[in-house]
Amino acid sequence: VELFAELNYGAPTVDQLPLTRWKEMLYRATRYQDGNMLAYHSDPFGYMPLREAICNYLIRSRSVNCTPDRVAIFSGAQGALDLMGRLLIDNGDAVALENPGFPGARRSMLTHGAEIIPIPVDGQGMIVEHLESINQRVKLVYVTPSHHDPTGVVLSLPRRIALLDWAARTDSFIFEDDYDSEYRYGDKPMPSLQGLDEHDCTIYLSTFWKVLYPVVRIGFIVLPRRMVRLVGRAKALIERDFPLLEQKALADFIEEGHLERHIKRTRVFYAKRRAALVQAVTKQFGKRIYISPVTAGMHLLVRFGEEFEEEQVLTAARTAEVSLVSTSHHYVVNSRQREYLMGFAHLPEESIHETVQKFAANLGL
Repeated sequence: VELFAELNYGAPTVDQLPLTRWKEMLYRATRYQDGNMLAYHSDPFGYMPLREAICNYLIRSRSVNCTPDRVAIFSGAQGALDLMGRLLIDNGDAVALENPGFPGARRSMLTHGAEIIPIPVDGQGMIVEHLESINQRVKLVYVTPSHHDPTGVVLSLPRRIALLDWAARTDSFIFEDDYDSEYRYGDKPMPSLQGLDEHDCTIYLSTFWKVLYPVVRIGFIVLPRRMVRLVGRAKALIERDFPLLEQKALADFIEEGHLERHIKRTRVFYAKRRAALVQAVTKQFGKRIYISPVTAGMHLLVRFGEEFEEEQVLTAARTAEVSLVSTSHHYVVNSRQREYLMGFAHLPEESIHETVQKFAANLGL
């Protein structure tokens, strides 16, 4: 937990949050003319105007096959993941996960008694053909196809099609976590996996964490049609109500275009910080370090040479106030030595070179 706190779990820097606009949205939401707005019949899936706004946004930005009645809002993405695990996983069920992959998903599945089957990842994402060699039924596949955690690679189109075909043949569910899809620099984001699904087997998950935390941490899922009634009944027992004013403010924020303008503006901002960090690390470390060429997210994936000890690197980074986290937590098996995530969202651009220089000096360079 402490290690992930050093990256602030990939949250945006506070000075880039649209606080003035958000206060305006909240103020407007409190100035309702009709008192009946506060007496709406609680819907376990959330405030319908917000679900409509999210649905329209997903169709525009992610090519998601979506209708508002299939959108369910949660207080956070982890709650959505937990509920779907409760509903889909029985003790001993096989669940396939990317290796490396998001540790939070693995921990959540394990709490529901899943047998974890790690699937390797390469430059084109999850190696889908490995699913064919599993000699038991896989109930669920969890995948981050648009920005793999932690490498940032994108699941290729042929593999997306192969994964959907495999799920249809085996009657398995795909849990698509559209993690960090907003921040790709230079490359046009690939449309969602769910938008290609013709067999109603993909559960789509996303959140506003990466763009609006801590102002908003709401998560949401787009359900397969066949699961809407079941999830509605279960969610009514677990998480039925949300603060209405926040939902109304967020609905207005999305519908008026503020969300997409904010993403567009901050994408340019973070691209500059990333470029500055790559330049500084390359200058100070040269061939002693490998930097992943994937241009996405709010961190770099780096690997140090064998001349460095893992604890030595982490201590040097901590002393220089560089956000550095080992990727070992992301692996079920075959973890890479001296591989790290280096955060840049909170590094002021004007001090990046000085900070990296201090980091290198702490390592004797």
